[in-house]
Amino acid sequence: CPYKCTFCDYTAFRDYRTKSLDTIRTEMLQLKARRDEIRMLRFVDDTLTAKRLRDVCQLMIDVDLDIPWTSFARADSVSAENVPLIRKSRCQSLQLGLESGDDTILLNMDKRATTSQYLRTLEMLNREGVNVRAMLIVGFPGETPQTVDNTIAFLDRVPTEGEGLFEYVVASFIVMPLSPVNTNRKLKESFGLDGVYFKWRHNTMTSDEVWQHHARLLTAPSNDVFVRYHADDCFPGIPRQELKRILADRQNLQRLRLRGGGAEEQQLLWDRLESAFVRHQRAASREASPAPS
Repeated sequence: CPYKCTFCDYTAFRDYRTKSLDTIRTEMLQLKARRDEIRMLRFVDDTLTAKRLRDVCQLMIDVDLDIPWTSFARADSVSAENVPLIRKSRCQSLQLGLESGDDTILLNMDKRATTSQYLRTLEMLNREGVNVRAMLIVGFPGETPQTVDNTIAFLDRVPTEGEGLFEYVVASFIVMPLSPVNTNRKLKESFGLDGVYFKWRHNTMTSDEVWQHHARLLTAPSNDVFVRYHADDCFPGIPRQELKRILADRQNLQRLRLRGGGAEEQQLLWDRLESAFVRHQRAASREASPAPS
């Protein structure tokens, strides 16, 4: 990754390097020859920059790769110019490190982005039917109950009317020893940051306080945005609107469990989810079974 976000230590371990497009083309042609065996292609770059994203999408189209794919990317890598390429190349989802819905926190992180830019990007992807999996961090220096409220308000403004789904993951701030927020003495002192890894304090929050705000980010948004779980890919091929209903039921169940109430409603949601899972597992089994002779 060529960026220097202050919470991240990736650049302390390795320089920014890229493969040539000729090398990527050769690898894509090898994958194309095995297309029937491949369910999903994932680029493991720390992030795809704007030019890199455009070039790789165009390359997938040119070689007719025709395999669903996903990758990390920055929100500012997405533009009106390359969104059609992203969709046409069969991008299933982009994983965007948004980190916060508060502009002051983004400035403290040196994200070089704003929430207004984020919303424009999310609107384009949602309209084109490209799913987004967003990463959020809670507790970074400068975080307060108000900045968490601002992130919740941001999530409630995420465009959801189009075909694209928006899922998000929340991680509590961890002080990585080699991250700029810890190694830059002036920056560290300005934040009043003390501690390392999971035990820390700074001018506006402590690691003992962050968990309640973490829980709020999971439960408070009222928009059609969904908390990301690792088992989300167990429902391949489900129509988009039905998938939204399944994700909404699962999220409502999780929120009820976190709040500690609604036993009857929890059971109803469990029953609906189990029914959906069984129904689609049976459908998948029928599709995988050979036709009778």
